[in-house]
Amino acid sequence: MTREAQIVTEFLKESDWSVMFRWISKENLGECDYKKKRISINMELELVDTLVHELLHQRFPNLTETQVKKRTLKYLRRMTVAEIKKLAKRIGG
Repeated sequence: MTREAQIVTEFLKESDWSVMFRWISKENLGECDYKKKRISINMELELVDTLVHELLHQRFPNLTETQVKKRTLKYLRRMTVAEIKKLAKRIGG
């Protein structure tokens, strides 16, 4: 295990915070709530973001990584929350 993985594992063991997988918003992949001592991860958005990103690589192999990232963001901004959730469900989220 890398040092970084060990550090994160220790943080989780020692922490009295909870970790949740839940919808946050279209703009946030994660959230740290100090009052509730909770880290939330937006798995639906993360899944669709990754799917769109990799599909863009497949469809446009000559785009640079920066171009793919910009286009991914553009796609996600244009999609509705309902569309994102539907796609996440379709791919297993």
